[in-house]
Amino acid sequence: MRGKTWIGIVIFLLLALATRWIQYTHDTQDGEDSFQIDTRLDYALTELDSRTYDEQGRLAAMLQSPMLVQDADTGVGRASRPLIRLPGADGETRLLAEAADINAEKTEIQLAGAVEIRLPQPEGEVQISGEEIAFHIPSEVIRSEQPIEITGPGIHLTGIGLEADLRTRRYRLMRQIRGRYENR
Repeated sequence: MRGKTWIGIVIFLLLALATRWIQYTHDTQDGEDSFQIDTRLDYALTELDSRTYDEQGRLAAMLQSPMLVQDADTGVGRASRPLIRLPGADGETRLLAEAADINAEKTEIQLAGAVEIRLPQPEGEVQISGEEIAFHIPSEVIRSEQPIEITGPGIHLTGIGLEADLRTRRYRLMRQIRGRYENR
């Protein structure tokens, strides 16, 4: 090899070493790597689009969320801006919220922040809204101890506390109930 080739190789190696040294000094704090994996998470999913099926192979529910994480220690999942869709004979029931916590057994979802539940009815859509609503998955029952508003064709109800069966479309407000009915 010629002398110029060796000089080029040496300069290249020095540049590579200098680059690595600069990167190392920026990536460390007190002599340790600054990049650490959050060991509290079991998993983190982005752009989730999940579907569950019943024993007969029919679509039972769909869950969409920009982010779903699960805590490894507790098994509790947390979804951001979840959309839960439940197909039914009258149409699709939709549950929306700003966030949701899914218990470790995957039997209950605690919806929180601007919760909206839209239920199809033959007369028109009924909407249930509140700040916190629990959805029991196996029975498709929702419950809340918070202020609730129910609106639908010709009806407007408010109250504190709710129990509603999404399959039978029966709703029960618990206390401080106020309502307005408009005959159409």
